[in-house]
Amino acid sequence: MKYLIITVAILVVSFSCTKKTESTILSPDKNVSITVGVDKENENAIFFSVMFNGEIILEKSPFELEFTDMDAISGNMKIVSETERSINEQWERVWGKSKKVENQCTELTLEFSETNEPFRKINLITRAYNDGVAFRYQIPEQENIDTFSLKAENTIFNFSNDFKIWATKWQRYKLAQEQEFEQILLSSLKTSDIIGTPLLLEFNKGWGALMEANLTDWAGMFLTTPTDSSTSVTTLLSPLPGVKNTVVISEAPRNSPWRLLKLGNKPGDLIESNIMHNLNEPGVIDDVSWITPGRSAWDWWWCGSYAPEAGFKLGSNNETMKYFIDFAAEMGWEYQLVDWQWYGEPFKVKHSVPNPDVDITKSTDEIDIPYLVDYAKSKNVKLLIWLHWWHVDRQLDEAFALYEKWGVAGVKIDFMDRNDQQMVNFYHRVLSKAARHKLVVNFHGSYMPTGIDRTYPNFLTREGVLGNEYNKWSTRVTATHCLNIPFTRMLGGQMDFTPGGFIHLPYDKFEAVGGNAPMPKVRGTRCFQLAMPVVYESALTVFCDSPNNYRNQPGLEFYRVVPTTWDESVVIDGYPGQFIVMARKHGDDWFLGAMTNEQERIVTIDLSFLGEGEYSATIFADAPDSYENPANLIKEERILDRNKTLTINMAKAGGCAIHFKK
Repeated sequence: MKYLIITVAILVVSFSCTKKTESTILSPDKNVSITVGVDKENENAIFFSVMFNGEIILEKSPFELEFTDMDAISGNMKIVSETERSINEQWERVWGKSKKVENQCTELTLEFSETNEPFRKINLITRAYNDGVAFRYQIPEQENIDTFSLKAENTIFNFSNDFKIWATKWQRYKLAQEQEFEQILLSSLKTSDIIGTPLLLEFNKGWGALMEANLTDWAGMFLTTPTDSSTSVTTLLSPLPGVKNTVVISEAPRNSPWRLLKLGNKPGDLIESNIMHNLNEPGVIDDVSWITPGRSAWDWWWCGSYAPEAGFKLGSNNETMKYFIDFAAEMGWEYQLVDWQWYGEPFKVKHSVPNPDVDITKSTDEIDIPYLVDYAKSKNVKLLIWLHWWHVDRQLDEAFALYEKWGVAGVKIDFMDRNDQQMVNFYHRVLSKAARHKLVVNFHGSYMPTGIDRTYPNFLTREGVLGNEYNKWSTRVTATHCLNIPFTRMLGGQMDFTPGGFIHLPYDKFEAVGGNAPMPKVRGTRCFQLAMPVVYESALTVFCDSPNNYRNQPGLEFYRVVPTTWDESVVIDGYPGQFIVMARKHGDDWFLGAMTNEQERIVTIDLSFLGEGEYSATIFADAPDSYENPANLIKEERILDRNKTLTINMAKAGGCAIHFKK
C-alpha cells in the first residue's frame, strides 16, 4: 500500500483537578519535558516551560489571546481537568525524506476555565516527542463563545539564555519569504523586527528550531521580541486583509495550528526529524498512484537567450518547449515546466498588478498547451504549467477541470506573497481541487512549509526560498547562504531551489547579469551544484539550466540518476553556514551530497550508513583547480562498503556528489 496508517493511542489518565496548578509530561526517551499550568505569580496566567537533556530551554512562558469582540483570555485561570495519553503511530509517506515514519509522543490536554465571569474555557494540548515539543490551543464549544475575531496571539517564549540564533528578518508581512538567515544573538533582536520561521537556536546542550505546523484556516506565524535586548520572542500573526485589528475570524469549536520547538543533539537531527509532519493530518487522497515525484526541465532560466545548439533564440513558443521536452526525455526526467506567458501577459503592472484581461483556459498563438501535452506524452514526459494565483482564484473550477481534460500533469502557482488566513485557505482550496483533477502542485511566491503536504501529497514542492533564480540579478546566493538553508528553511521540508546551474564563474569574480537578462550564471563549483538535489529536499526537482548548457558537460550523468524521493535520509555531519554531508537512500542505492561554504574543507565520511555488502561508488569530486575553474571535476569509480571511510576534498564553495550502487 502507498499510504498505510497504524494508530495506537492509549489513554493514561483523565480526571478533574481543580486544585492542581501545573502538570508535566515526558517524551518517550525521558530527555524532553514540558510543563504547563497556571502561574500564581503572574495573575494565574497560563504558562509553559521546556527542558531538554537536563537543560532548561524555556523558562515560564505566558500565553494569552486578544480579541476584537470580547475581553482577552489572559489571567485568572484554573485547571478544570487533565487528560494524558501515549501516541504510537506508524505511517508511510507517498514521497519525502523517509518512507516509514514513527510518531511516538506523550500528549497532555489541560482544560482551563476563568475563575470569574464569564467563565470562558480554553484547552491547551501539548505533546512531548523525543525530537521536540508542540502545543496548540483549542477554543471549545461553549455558551460564552460562538464566533470570534482574534486580534493577537501573545505566546511568549522565554528562552533561558542569550542563545546563538539564525534568523531571517522579513520586516513586513506581505512578501515572498525569500531571504537570507543571519547568525546573531537572541538579545540583538528588536521590537520592530518581524522574524520568519524557522528560528534556529544553538543551546548549551543541543539545538532547537521554533516553527509552526498544520497551518489550516488560520493566520501564519511570525516572531518578534517583546522588549529590546531580551532573550524572549513572541508570536505575530499575519493580519487579515481588509479587516482592522484582526488576524483570524472563526467560530468555536476551533483548534489553532501547532506551535513547535524541534529539538536535537546536533543540527542535523533537526533535518532528520519527522515531528512537523506528525503534527499534520493524514492524507485525504484515497488513490495516490497518479502522484509522481520527479525531475523537470524548465524554460524560464534561459528564456530570451540564443541557444547555438538549437539554432534559435529561446522564448515562449512551441519550438522552445519541444526543445526542452526533448531534453527531458533524453535525461529520463519526468516533467517539463512551461513557465509564464503561455496564456498571455499575466501582469498589468510588472510583478504587481495582475492582468484582468487574460484567460487561463486559453493558450496564446505561440504556445499550444494541448499540442505540447500530446508531444510530451509521445516522449514519456509530463507537462507542468505556470499560473498567477489571482487568475487561478478567479477561474479555479473551470481551469482545473480543463487541465485534466487536456492531460496536464500539474501546476506551478506564483506570486501569492502572503500567509494570512485568506491566503492559507486559498492554498488548501487549490490543493483539494487539484487532487480532484489529478494535478500535482508547486507553489512559488509562497510561505514557509508547515507540513500540510502530508495531508495533500499532490503538493510536491514550494519555493519560499532565496534560490538559484537570484543569480540572474544579484550576488546574494552565496555559499554561506546555500549552507544555511538546509539547517533553517529546509526544516519545514520541500524547497524548490531550482538547482543545476552549469555556467560557472570563479567565486570571487561572480557578477550578476542584471534584471532578467539572458545567460545567467552561478557561483561555486560544478560539484557544489551536483550535490544540491541530494541535500535540498524537493519531491519535484526543477533543474534550472538550458539543454544547450547541459549536454556533454562533466557531471551531467549524475542528474540522470538522482531521484527526488527517499526511503531514508541521514545527516552525517554539518554546521549551519559552514558545511553539510548528507546521505539519502532510494531502493537499494544511496546518494551522498556534500557542500562547503567559502572555506576549503577536507571531510572524512564514515560509510556505516550503507547496507551490507559492497557498493560501486561513482564519485564526482572537486578538481585541484575547481576554485579557479569551477566547471572542472574528477570522476572516480570505487568499490566501497560500510566498514570503510571515505575522505573527500572540497574546494572553496565546492562539493561532492556520490552514487552508491548496490
